[in-house]
Amino acid sequence: MNPVFLTPVNVFADNASWPEPRWYQAPLSRQLSMTEREKAVAASRLRFSRYQAFSTVLAAAAVNLLTPYFKAQPRGILALAGSTGLDVSWAMLERITSGKPDLINPIMFPATLDSGCPSAIAALFDAHAFALSLNANRDAFVHALYVARLMLFNGDASEIILVSALDGGPTLTRACNEADRAQPASSGIAFLVEASLPQRTCIRLTWSGAPSDAGRAPHADLPDSAIRLKSNDWISVEMVDAIKFLAVLRTNPTVHIRPSGYARELIVAETVIVPASDNTHRDDESGECGAHST
Repeated sequence: MNPVFLTPVNVFADNASWPEPRWYQAPLSRQLSMTEREKAVAASRLRFSRYQAFSTVLAAAAVNLLTPYFKAQPRGILALAGSTGLDVSWAMLERITSGKPDLINPIMFPATLDSGCPSAIAALFDAHAFALSLNANRDAFVHALYVARLMLFNGDASEIILVSALDGGPTLTRACNEADRAQPASSGIAFLVEASLPQRTCIRLTWSGAPSDAGRAPHADLPDSAIRLKSNDWISVEMVDAIKFLAVLRTNPTVHIRPSGYARELIVAETVIVPASDNTHRDDESGECGAHST
């Protein structure tokens, strides 16, 4: 099976290069103050950014870090959890139930849809191949990797932007507190997915039909959402999302992922280091990013 290559960026890093220390040491998610949120919205390149879900603002800021690497069209967008930011929907609901329909701005409506995040990003970054929003269940990130591979090798796009953004702001925090859960954090992670090895440090993904170690149990006997670390131990995780994926790769250059919904295939993720002298990215190419304010 042909591999695909991921170039990851993190909205909380101060440049797009990976795994240089500034990216490597940056948190993958954290809680943001209202001032930080307001600054990020003000600095966003999104059209009508004040009416967008804040998760979309974070997603766009992350994708902006990938722009020095763009080289091929057609380009497609896959978005995860784009509608997790409930702020826009909540604001519209409050205005509707208040009996003041004149306070409802029609510009807000697209941001309440699942397709709002990928559509806004596609318009901003000239991604004309497709703009798809995938579900946010426990296997959504791994499912997105499968979809990206399928789209690339079917010729639907030459490169794909896979973005995962989560708004842990006041609305979601209030909902989580009501359910007696921990307060969520905000995150914005994006990957450029390509079919050929780029001239920069990246993550190579290959798909394997069975564990490579002799004597290991077949897939059906492995726990759901399992990850094998460099110690060769399998660990069960609640879900393999973008944050868990990158966090594990920070300390394990090669990991095996067994998602719960895809029992027939394992994903092998391997960090591919490109020497600095061969890396075509320069810090001054990263451009401005609204997330710097966060």
